[in-house]
Amino acid sequence: MYYTPLSERAKKMKNNKRHKKTRKRGVCVIIVAAIIGVLCIAGFARSKYLEERFAKNTIIEGADCSYLEVPQAAEKVAEALSSKSIILKFGEKEYQFYGKDFGLEFTSFEELEKILAEQKNAEIDETGSNYALESLTANEDMVRKCLSELDELKPENMVKPKDAFINVSDDGTLEIEGEVLGNEIDFDEAVVMCLENLSFGKTNIDFNLIANIPMVVSTDEMLNENVKAVNHILSTIINFELTDGTIITLDKQTMKDWVCVDEDGIYYVEGSNIRNFVEELNQKVQETKGSLVFTPSDYDGQVLIPVTTKTELSIDVEAEIMQIREDIAEAGTHTRSPIYEKDIDVEDYPSYVEIDITRQKVWMYYEGECIVDGVDCVTGNAGNHDTPTGLYYLKSKSRNAVLRGRNDDGSRYASPVAFWMPFNGGIGMHDASWRHGVFGGEIYKGNGSHGCVNMNYEDAKTIYEHIEKGMPIIVYASDKDT
Repeated sequence: MYYTPLSERAKKMKNNKRHKKTRKRGVCVIIVAAIIGVLCIAGFARSKYLEERFAKNTIIEGADCSYLEVPQAAEKVAEALSSKSIILKFGEKEYQFYGKDFGLEFTSFEELEKILAEQKNAEIDETGSNYALESLTANEDMVRKCLSELDELKPENMVKPKDAFINVSDDGTLEIEGEVLGNEIDFDEAVVMCLENLSFGKTNIDFNLIANIPMVVSTDEMLNENVKAVNHILSTIINFELTDGTIITLDKQTMKDWVCVDEDGIYYVEGSNIRNFVEELNQKVQETKGSLVFTPSDYDGQVLIPVTTKTELSIDVEAEIMQIREDIAEAGTHTRSPIYEKDIDVEDYPSYVEIDITRQKVWMYYEGECIVDGVDCVTGNAGNHDTPTGLYYLKSKSRNAVLRGRNDDGSRYASPVAFWMPFNGGIGMHDASWRHGVFGGEIYKGNGSHGCVNMNYEDAKTIYEHIEKGMPIIVYASDKDT
């Protein structure tokens, strides 16, 4: 038997192990390569599989289209649209329908393909997203049928809206009549709205948005300002005190008829009515007879002077109109005398002439100073030519006049005077040379004038030189006191 040396055997064994290890490594490489190949094939196959399918978690119109091809996704989307809950709202009431009730569907596969392409280009990997389709449509006939069955869209159940408006109450003041909200909805407009909302994928459709509503409500600022302004005017009360104690009142009972409304529904107080009122008031003033309390010169007591306002008093129309406007702007209650062209309170005048028939005396006050102090005079013959008492104002004055008239026996007279100062028609003050300086006493009771106030030349001259047109002349009888 032949034995190989140990060293050779060891070397041979070493070589055998090397060969076995080499073979094992080769097998591993082959296995790894095979696995890689399988994985590549699997990856390619999966990539090819996903290339035609939607990504994971892809939700289209509520349908889960994960890993579905377009035709399969289309079926699921159609089912989802058919079962989609649609809520219609009228006022506070809601109705539930489903997509199938309105024939809700999508009309374009291209939109699904577009979504798929966007996912591929964006390299979406199992992330997906929610998508709403733009190609939704609803069947108009089906929409009309569903809506026509709702009570809120039946004509007999609709209440038309009504704007808030200004109403004139019985006492003339303005008040706001509130709006009526109503529930009127145009049926055709409701159909259009429903179709549009469904095409946008809306599931809650609020028809309150197209309900007809009032254009003007009770809180409208212009409406309230208008009522406030007119009622402010109507709240004014003006009491006019006339000379005889009569009170004429201007308040809403009169002014309510002054309120007008223009074509835009704006109420206002017609200003021309103020003028009409003042002119009517002036007429009453001129027809009213009153009395003026007067304290005579050198006399212990007071006298009542009749004020024949028909000839003596007249309202300053323009000034009174302006004052009424101011009173109205201020509102409230005002009690006052009308604004006269001539103030009847002679005590406010620094200049006036005073004639006492009883004492047959004449005084003149000029700028607060007595310049004619109780001089004698002769007034109208008592009984048939009495000089009328009252408050008068100088009408005019002239020099070297001739007074003409008839005597009681019918004969004519012509009396030349140096100073002529009329204040009551043909009655006035003048000098009377034919009396030869005899005045005063009781001459007037039997040899008085035809109504004029006679006085001597110097006294008449003094008065003439200081008196002016419009100066008050007070004629009274002191034995008729208060």
